[in-house]
Amino acid sequence: MDIEYTTVYQAGPTTVLDLLTDLDFLRDFAGELGVSSHQAIVSKIGEARSVALRIVASTDVCPAVFRSFMGPVITIADLRLWEPDGAGGYHSRWSAEATAKGRTAAIAGALTLTPNGATSRFTARADVRVKIAFIGGLAKGEIAALGGGSLGDQTTVMNRWLARMGTAA
Repeated sequence: MDIEYTTVYQAGPTTVLDLLTDLDFLRDFAGELGVSSHQAIVSKIGEARSVALRIVASTDVCPAVFRSFMGPVITIADLRLWEPDGAGGYHSRWSAEATAKGRTAAIAGALTLTPNGATSRFTARADVRVKIAFIGGLAKGEIAALGGGSLGDQTTVMNRWLARMGTAA
């Protein structure tokens, strides 16, 4: 696995999922990422919830060695389909595709929200695919780090929202 991320949120899985699929939360998350624009679409199909988040960001945060391959902006499409897991939690397929200057990197994996007493354990596990001659391995590591970092940003926003709701410890 290229990305492995785990955190505990101070609320139950349903409360956390309600936030992860809230348009205002997604706007705040995009702001935390420092993106120049974003679009979020959330839909419910029975008990399942899907989130399609498209963001456009500057490549200024990327190492200089990659910028000549990427150009000034990168577009990322992040897709999640959350479904109940039958044990009080939720699981989601996770795919994200980053495109810059005609080059694409992809993240594919799974997310879980599991009950942990009065809290929730959020886990992400994913692989990264990238095809860039000569520096592909280095790029793969950087993309994995950025993907994990975005999950850390999600945690920052989640903790802020839970604190405002009075549920965070």
